[in-house]
Amino acid sequence: WLKKSSDQGNFMAMFELYKLYRNTEDDNSLIDYDQAKEWLIKAADAGLAEAQYILGTNYEVYDEHVHVLVSNLSNDISYPLKITKDLEKAQLYYTLSAKQGNKKAMYRLGMLYKTKDSSMENQMKAFKLLSASKEIDDPLLWLNLGYLYKEGIDGQENVQKCTVCFKNARHLGEFELAETNYNTGEN
Repeated sequence: WLKKSSDQGNFMAMFELYKLYRNTEDDNSLIDYDQAKEWLIKAADAGLAEAQYILGTNYEVYDEHVHVLVSNLSNDISYPLKITKDLEKAQLYYTLSAKQGNKKAMYRLGMLYKTKDSSMENQMKAFKLLSASKEIDDPLLWLNLGYLYKEGIDGQENVQKCTVCFKNARHLGEFELAETNYNTGEN
């Protein structure tokens, strides 16, 4: 029924087929990563925001759940779908997903802009996207947002806002928080 519904253009059915072929739990005998990749691409191209986000993470070779576990594997191929790294495609799929309100896609798109180059245009895009996705509460998001405030991305160096960001970055922001407090004479 999923296949039949997918053939009729139902992107939710396409996404369920992706999950079915990718599922490694419950003694799943249907694991087929080539099929999973095919259905994920179809669901993303059909307009499903979550599929677009996941496909973007594959093109970026970024895995929010097991990134540390696969760090010893190739940095140019996502696993297990074996999608070759392509940051332009990652940006495209993140953009499509972000336009539908997906906060995780906004966050990853913001990080792409933050690291792309230091042009003011890209840093402003990063700032807007990271600010819009703050509810994700990722320490790395807060750290980078703090750096943007510290660099004066909103027109002036905003010590109070960068301090809040570095506090929210928890362990990642400890040094920057101490440095900011030392430079401003605060305790």
